[in-house]
Amino acid sequence: MQTSHQSLVALCPSCEAPFHYRQCMFQIENDAGGWMVTCSDCEQPFKFQLFNPRESSTNERWRVTEIETWPGDNNVPIAADIVMHNRPSGKLNLQFKVGAPSLYRCERTDADLDGAAYIALNIERDRLEQAWRNAENYLLSAGTGSGSSDRILVQLDVPCSCGVSHVATFSARMHLGASAQPLADRCLLVHVDGANLEERLNCLASKNDAMDLLEKLLIRWHVTADQIVLASPFVGHQFMKPEDVLAVWNWLFCNVDPKQVTVISRRATWTKFKEVHDANDVPFTELARYGLEAKVVSGGLAKQDFHAKFFAGISGSAVEVLSGSANLLRGPSIENISFRRMSPKRFKTKYLDVLNKQVPWEGKKYKVGDTLKLVDGKWTNTVLRAAPWE
Repeated sequence: MQTSHQSLVALCPSCEAPFHYRQCMFQIENDAGGWMVTCSDCEQPFKFQLFNPRESSTNERWRVTEIETWPGDNNVPIAADIVMHNRPSGKLNLQFKVGAPSLYRCERTDADLDGAAYIALNIERDRLEQAWRNAENYLLSAGTGSGSSDRILVQLDVPCSCGVSHVATFSARMHLGASAQPLADRCLLVHVDGANLEERLNCLASKNDAMDLLEKLLIRWHVTADQIVLASPFVGHQFMKPEDVLAVWNWLFCNVDPKQVTVISRRATWTKFKEVHDANDVPFTELARYGLEAKVVSGGLAKQDFHAKFFAGISGSAVEVLSGSANLLRGPSIENISFRRMSPKRFKTKYLDVLNKQVPWEGKKYKVGDTLKLVDGKWTNTVLRAAPWE
């Protein structure tokens, strides 16, 4: 039976918190009914009508009760407002660009390990695909699998002229149908043993190269860190054309998960974005009312009196910090960049406390989860006890 889905938002009548859901629609016949949900903000229940309440879905963690016969309990208020929309849930689209400046280099020979890792991955493609399908069937079957992570790690040796095989770790989302995506697209390189990031990232680089390297660090941090902080007084610069400003922001939206990333910038930066956005789209405040705005912006922090630029991946064991002279912007000019690893306590004292800013970080330790590892020519499914990057 052919089905389609409609994306909708219902507002809580007590506090106007937005509740997002997808209404399932069948081509021929649809069941009437409704849902009663309990608001996660004010904890008050409300209800609304929808077709096929049993087959419809939501990603919200609100308590949902099916109403088989509308209107159900007359003492429960109806949603304040309901809108249907076709806006995507997010723009996150992480891609490891092998042709960009390499992030991982052999500390002995300075050889490019980014490209070598993907060459090794491609050589193992057919055997790995079979192992992946076996693992996918096992991990996603009811009642099995470790359940410790929604990711799977892939590890293999990468040969190098130094004579030592470097172990490369890739990360990929684990979900039904993941194996249908090309291997090199779903496997993102997040770590290579024997690659010294401090040696690699303490240098001069063009803005273009600095942003390419930051992209690869963001891929790493989305897996290895609990929280990511991007502190940049400006996103773009004040003389850019509106379409160029939006292009920089769209690059940012594609490379950060708003649930994990906090951006700190000057008030003028946030104001400029909203002005440009409103001239090309539904007003930002209207989108925010329904929870459809860019969460990177609504969750961002404003700091007026700072000129520092730093980008950090924070975990419970350590913080990796890339800093330099360039804002979030591409260009040919040469900038300085530096990198170091420090304790979370030191990072808080030396960076966040100086800015007088707090980020929503709880110091959770990353759960490694299941790993496909090439051992003695055979792919095995195992569970790592410690993250390879720690």
